[in-house]
Amino acid sequence: MIEEFTELRVLKRTRKNPQNGDIFVMEPKGNLFYFGKVINANVESKNPFFKGWYLVYLYNTPSDTKQIPDNLDPNNLLIPPMVEGLF
Repeated sequence: MIEEFTELRVLKRTRKNPQNGDIFVMEPKGNLFYFGKVINANVESKNPFFKGWYLVYLYNTPSDTKQIPDNLDPNNLLIPPMVEGLF
């Protein structure tokens, strides 16, 4: 059974702008962590809607700690790659 999460718990946010290669942590519920990586911090596109957004990978590597695992595999993603704007 796949568990559905409707909101993420807020973790400490940084004031830095994301850079290529940055790893981030998400906590959909208490003591369950997932990891993501910024692949492109400034997406170039002919479509102005996507220009300047971020391409991120969300890994299907759940953990009970915030310790970033060594085995973040781009062939094991939680969802397909997506572009996200900074809100």
